[in-house]
Amino acid sequence: MSTAFRRLACIALLAGCTQSSASPVALPEGRSDAGVARSWVAPEGRRQNLLYVSGNSGYVYIYTFPAGKLVGTLAGFQEVAGVCSDAAGNVFVANSAGLDVIEYAHGGSSPIATLADGENYSFSCSVDPRNGDLAVSNIFSLSGGGSIAIYHHARGVPTMYQDPQSLENFFIGYGPRLQLFFDAQGSGVEFWRFHRGRFSAIDVKGVTMNSPEGIQYARGSLTISAPDGSQNAFIYRLTTSGTITGATHLLDGGDCLAYDIWKTYVICASSNGNVPVFAYPAGGPPIETIGASSGPFAVVISEAPKR
Repeated sequence: MSTAFRRLACIALLAGCTQSSASPVALPEGRSDAGVARSWVAPEGRRQNLLYVSGNSGYVYIYTFPAGKLVGTLAGFQEVAGVCSDAAGNVFVANSAGLDVIEYAHGGSSPIATLADGENYSFSCSVDPRNGDLAVSNIFSLSGGGSIAIYHHARGVPTMYQDPQSLENFFIGYGPRLQLFFDAQGSGVEFWRFHRGRFSAIDVKGVTMNSPEGIQYARGSLTISAPDGSQNAFIYRLTTSGTITGATHLLDGGDCLAYDIWKTYVICASSNGNVPVFAYPAGGPPIETIGASSGPFAVVISEAPKR
């Protein structure tokens, strides 16, 4: 079982689990007089493309990209999981144990919205670029299994969807024509599509899914990640019916279960405890490594708003 899987199982079950006491990499300007971590973002970060990294320390770190300079830290979460961004550069943070999703403006240090997620522990999120809807995969609830929450235009009360066969829902991503794709734990780890109110399982041919895998629709293809068992990983490109059409081999970057494909880069939250950056779709060894602490969980690029 992967580190990421164990971590989020802990979040979901909350059976004796507490927020990690590990210290973040750095919190310059980010301590109150009482020594309690608080959110901060350097002014320079608001004008640049930013990389947001959620981590097992319970913080979200903010780096310039591709320079990799730490320019901020978001704090105050009950238990942080996935992160995602929209076309305006706003960033959504799955605050799992808080049973909500918190929104920040690009480069902002204070929330601009808090979206209640009922009694659900969120795992991952994705924003549809066409209409701004926010989809959140919930791994568990206080009373039962996982679900999918969809917030129309990323606001208000979500519409909840649940399939009894997908007991625990993990990584999620929007694809073409308002389709949602996610992996889930049922009889095994499976790949699913949700479209027009209906769930359907997808048979991914040629890949064995034995742990939650990252998912993203990028550059015209649906993609999923999979470790190769030797501290390397693949990003597979596939059709929406599950047929593999290509692969990018990422070397010396850990399992890369969560990632963000942005322009000519793929950025990984690695089991090695850092954030390696690779050329995409070429792959190979990392072209850069960005620091993170206590095991990064998810990453996302927030583009600077156009002026």
